[in-house]
Amino acid sequence: MVMYQKEGMAFNEALLRLEAEEQNRKETRRINREERNGKKRKRSSRRNENYSDEMEEDNAEVNDKKAMEKEQRDNAIFTAQDSWPVNVTHLFIDGNNLLYMTKSLRNNTLKKKMGRSQDIIVAATEFFANQMNGLVEVFVIFDNISSTQEKTLANGAKLFVLSARPNFATTDDMVVHWAQQNKELSPQSLHISSDRALCGRLSMEGALVMKPKHFFSLVLKLTNQEENLDSWFSKLENNLMI
Repeated sequence: MVMYQKEGMAFNEALLRLEAEEQNRKETRRINREERNGKKRKRSSRRNENYSDEMEEDNAEVNDKKAMEKEQRDNAIFTAQDSWPVNVTHLFIDGNNLLYMTKSLRNNTLKKKMGRSQDIIVAATEFFANQMNGLVEVFVIFDNISSTQEKTLANGAKLFVLSARPNFATTDDMVVHWAQQNKELSPQSLHISSDRALCGRLSMEGALVMKPKHFFSLVLKLTNQEENLDSWFSKLENNLMI
C-alpha cells in the first residue's frame, strides 16, 4: 500500500512538472509571438511611413507637373500677362465673363440685377479706357443687353456697348467673327476674358488676350490707385447710384 502511495505521489509530481513545463512553453510562445508581432508592426509602420513619404513626394511631383502644365497653357492662351501690351488700338471686354469678377458685381448678378452689373462694367471700362493712350475703339459686349451705346471718350477713342444677340448666339461667336474678319488688326487687339475656350480661339487668330482681374489690377496700378478691385468697384457702384 505504501508503495502504491509513493508511486501515486511520484506520478502527481511528474504531472505537475509536465503541466509547469507546458505552461512555460505556452508563456514562451506567447512572448515570442508578441515579439514577432511587434517586429511586424514596426516593419509595417516603417513601410507605411515610407509609403506615406513616397505618396507625398508623388503628389508633390504631380502637383508641380500640373502647375507647370497650367502655366504653359496660360502662356499659350493668355498672350498678354506681364504688362500692358504696346500698340494696342482695339480693346474688347467680354462683359458676361465679368459678371462675377468682384463682390459688388457678383451680388448684383445673383440678385437678378443684371442691368446694374452691366452698367458697372461699362463705367469701369470707360474709366480704364480713358487711361490708355493709343486706343481707337473699345467694345463692351454682352450676350444680351436691352440698349446699346456709342460714345466718344475723353482720349478720343470710340466706346461701343453691344449685344451679341440677335445676330450671334453668344459674345464668343461675335468677337471671334470680328477677329476673323479683321485679321490685320489682331496683333493690335486686346481681348479681356478668362473664358479659356474663347481665349484659345482668339489666340489662334493672333489676338492678344488678358485675364480680367489682371487687366483691371494693372490699370489700377498704372493710375496709382491704392484700392483693391472689390473696394474700387463698390465705390464705382455707389457713385452710379447717386
